[in-house]
Amino acid sequence: MQCADVQDELVSFHFATCSQTMREALREHLRACSACAQAYLDLKLDIESAESMSEKPSPRCHARLQRDVQAWLLPPPVTEPPPSRWQRVWQPLVLWLRQPLPRYRAAFGVVVVSAASVLILSLLPRSATMPAPAHDGSLAPLPTPVRHLPDGTPLGCDFDSARPQAVSITYY
Repeated sequence: MQCADVQDELVSFHFATCSQTMREALREHLRACSACAQAYLDLKLDIESAESMSEKPSPRCHARLQRDVQAWLLPPPVTEPPPSRWQRVWQPLVLWLRQPLPRYRAAFGVVVVSAASVLILSLLPRSATMPAPAHDGSLAPLPTPVRHLPDGTPLGCDFDSARPQAVSITYY
C-alpha cells in the first residue's frame, strides 16, 4: 500500500469502520512505515484529546462553524438574470394558453368572437353599389351596362356587358 492511501484510511482504521482485510493491510503497513505510524499516533492523540474536552463550543461558535462548513461544501448560489420584458409580459399568457381548455372557457370564447364579429359587421358602412330595396315591394332597376372603360374610352363593339367581364376574369 502507498502512504497516501494509508493516511486516507487512518480515521476508519481508528474507529474500526473498514473491512477486516483492509485493517490487516493497514496494520502491516503501520508496523513497517514509521512516518505513517507517527501520523496515526498524532491522529489518535487529537481524537482522544477532543473526546476528553468537557466544555462544548458555544452556540455562536457552533453556528459559525456550521456556516463555514456549508459554504465550503455547498456550491455557490447561482444568481439568475432579471426576467426580460417578454418573460414578464408574454410568458404568463403563453403558459395560460398552454393549459387544457375547459368547456366553459371554450364556450365563452365562441360567444365573445361571435359578438365581436357581429359588432364589427354592424359598424361597417353599407356598400354603395348595392341597390336599395324599394318600399313598394317591387325591385329597383339594375344599373345600366357599362359601354366604356373606366378612363372614359368607349368600347369598340356592342357586346353584352357580362361577356367581356367573364372573358377578362378567365385571363387573370
